[in-house]
Parts: sequence; structure tokens; C-alpha cells
Amino acid sequence: MLRLLILPALLLAAATPAEPPVVFVVSSLARVRPKDPAGSVREAVVKAARNEVEGVRLIVRAGTTPLSNVRVEASALAGPGGRSLPASCVSLFREHYIELKTASPKSKEGPGWYPDALIPPTPKDAPPPRFRGFPFNVPAGTNQGIYVELAVPKDAAPGDYSGELLVLTGQEAPVVVPLRLTVWDFELPAKPSLPTNFGGLGRRLQLGHPVRTGSPELKALERRYAEAMHAHRLNQPVPVQVRPLPGPDGGFPASFDPAPMKEWIESLSVTSLTFALIDDDPAGKDRARNVNYLRSLGVFLKAQGWDRMSWVQLFNEPSDADAYEEIRKRAALVREAAPGLRTLCTEQPRPTHPAWGTLAGSVDLWVPFWSDFDALSAARRRRAGDAVWSATAYCHAGPGGETPPALQGVHGARARHHQVLGDGARPRHGPDLGERGDEATLGHRVQGLRGQADLLHRDGEAGLLELLAEGLDEAPGQG
Repeated sequence: MLRLLILPALLLAAATPAEPPVVFVVSSLARVRPKDPAGSVREAVVKAARNEVEGVRLIVRAGTTPLSNVRVEASALAGPGGRSLPASCVSLFREHYIELKTASPKSKEGPGWYPDALIPPTPKDAPPPRFRGFPFNVPAGTNQGIYVELAVPKDAAPGDYSGELLVLTGQEAPVVVPLRLTVWDFELPAKPSLPTNFGGLGRRLQLGHPVRTGSPELKALERRYAEAMHAHRLNQPVPVQVRPLPGPDGGFPASFDPAPMKEWIESLSVTSLTFALIDDDPAGKDRARNVNYLRSLGVFLKAQGWDRMSWVQLFNEPSDADAYEEIRKRAALVREAAPGLRTLCTEQPRPTHPAWGTLAGSVDLWVPFWSDFDALSAARRRRAGDAVWSATAYCHAGPGGETPPALQGVHGARARHHQVLGDGARPRHGPDLGERGDEATLGHRVQGLRGQADLLHRDGEAGLLELLAEGLDEAPGQG
């Protein structure tokens, strides 16, 4: 009799439908952690120009029961006049969470789980990945983020488009999230208006991918990362294998073929090139070899038409008087060997200690960290003809822990010189799944147009402001 009583109870439990997920939408810049409360927005709205990539985040939250084998799909988008954009214009990435056990310096968030890398769907012919994008499981009472990215074609008709994002659990009817896109009636140029620099890829990629140095697999991987950066108007580092390398005397070998480097720069719209001095003591015992190297470099860059977008890095983050003196010696070396080459240093124009002396005249491109940015000294160097960018890594902040006011906006018309050098940043689709969770800036810019502008986080907004600035030039006094 006991068996007869238990069996119907089991059947009843099996027939009870699973609790449907809660699906909500946040902006592309919002970071939703696994246990954050659910939001209230149920519609994905994106606005973009032609030839722009823009995104939004979809968050799937499990109720009191876990979700398994969850998939997300995007439909085509119906537009004006019977036109449409195919579903292939929409890319989906699962947000991979990492546990940050030790907070970054000056971070306000503290340890915990954070969304970091974006994992794409696995191609059908690819081997099983270490981290799978789709389908995925969601523990009970937990969020899972999906980054939804729309790439607007150059020839897209302007107007409003509508489609759907479907969240399928295999147990319930799909959760349907309306997807609305407004395409503005202008096109962003293919070449970014914002020069940036993010260091190299090679060895950094090998931290997250089991590929050998110099292998075809690493070369192909570098290209994929570069193309992802290019789609978001970020400057791609030119890989070592296509750059000229110094010979025994420091000069470039006559056999060097610039065609692969030229193809990379032109096809990926590279906006800046950075070169390091060679050997351990460039201005001392290794001076002769560096003279030959710099002369070859100067001739090569000028012949290719790349000299005005290139920089020789003198030193990285000098921290004492000896380092300042070394920078002055290295700058004199560059001026002597190749007068047309411009120099770069990750330092602020105002020295930390006046006793160290000045670097004015030695540095052409100043790259202070956000925490060290001083608007007054930066303006002086700009008036002298220098360039001023800025760098960020980890969680730099000024006194009191806030972003310095000078980096929250720039007053004055057409203040378009302050740019960002994202030294050490990762491509947004990067697989760096370590435990630090540091996130460097990608493509931010400070720009003032007849007033004050905030730091711009959107991939295409530097280009948008360039177009706007051109319009302001044509119609002074308006806006």
C-alpha cells in the first residue's frame, strides 16, 4: 500500500512545471553580478550609426529551481520599407564569471564573482572548448549574463528595426525579448578617429591559449583578436612576425619584406605604432647598435608613410631622478640618429619631484596615468606642440578614490587632444580568465565640444563626435 501512495506523489512532482526564468535587459556598460537583484527592463533597445557595432546585455535569472541547457537565439530584424537585417548581424556571447579573491588596488567593489570574458558559441568543426558558450546552466537564484552585439552594415537603410531574442530552456515556452534597433542616417568611417595603443598580443594570448610561439595557430589567433578590436575601432598591435627586426649591427636586413606589415596596417586601419629601443643599455654600451636601428627605423617609416603615426617609447613609468636622466639621454640618442622620429614616455608633464628636472623637449607624447593627470601642465605641453594621451590599468584613481575631474570632461571648443593609451588592456572578447579581474579601458576619450563632455565609453562615440565636430566647423555658433 505504501508503494501505491508514493508513486502518485512522484508522478505529481515530475509533472510540476519548472519555474520559468526571469529575463531582463541592462545597458552594455552595466555589470550584473550573479546574485544581484533582477532588473525591470524587458526590452532590448539599441541605437547606432551605419558601420557601427553596439551592444546590450541580456540577463537570464533562474528562480527557485536551476536551469539547464539554456540557449539564446536572435531573429532577423524587420526594418523600414520591407527591408531587413539578417540574424547574422547579431552576435551572442555568454559572460564568463571569475571569482576575484583579492580586490584590485583602490577598487570599490571588493572580492566576489564578476562577469569578465565573453565566450562565443563554439563552431561546429571546433574541438571541445575549455569554456563553453552555449548551451549553459544557471544555478537557482543566480544570474547569467549574455552580451548581445549588433553590427550595423554600411548599406543599412536608416530607420527603426524590430526583432526578437529568444531564451530557450527546453522545459517551457521560450521567453521572448523584443529587440529594437534604430539606425541613424550616417555612416561611421572605417578608420578610427581615435589613436590608441594596447601593447602586444602574442605572449599574452598564450596565457589563455595552448598555442606555441611562432606557430600558425598563434598567428591565426592574433588575427582573430585584431579583427575583433578593429570591429570596435580599437588600434590593433602589429605582431612581431610582420615587423622589421634589427640585424646584428642594429640595422634592418635588406631582405625584409614590408608587404605583410602593410597589409595588416591598411586592412585593420591601424592608427598608431609604438617601437621600443633595443638591448639593455640603449644610451650607453648599446648606443652604436641603437643608432643603426633608429636610422633604419626612421628611413623605413618615412618610406611607408607611417612616420607621423609612430612613436619610440623611451621609458616606462620613471620613478626617480636617475630614470629622468636616462630618459633625457635616450631622447638625445633618438634626436641624433633619426630627427624625424617622435618619442613617447608613460609619464605626466609635471615631474613628481621638481629636483628631478624637466622632460620637456625630450618627450613628444606624454602618457600620464589617470591618477597623475594634471590639466594645467597638459595644456602647456599641447601649446608647445606635444601630444598628451592618458593610460589606465587596474584601478587608478586620484585623491579620494575618484577619477580626477580633469578626466571627467574637457572645457572649451574642440578640445580634442586628450586621448587614451590603454596600456595592458585586453580585447573585449579576450579569454583571460585569471583571478585578478582587472579591467583596463578600451577606447575611452575625453572630448569637449563647446562645453563639457563626459568620458566616452561607447566604441563609436569618438567617431560620432568627430563627425559632429566637422558639422560644428561648417556652422560656427550653432549647437
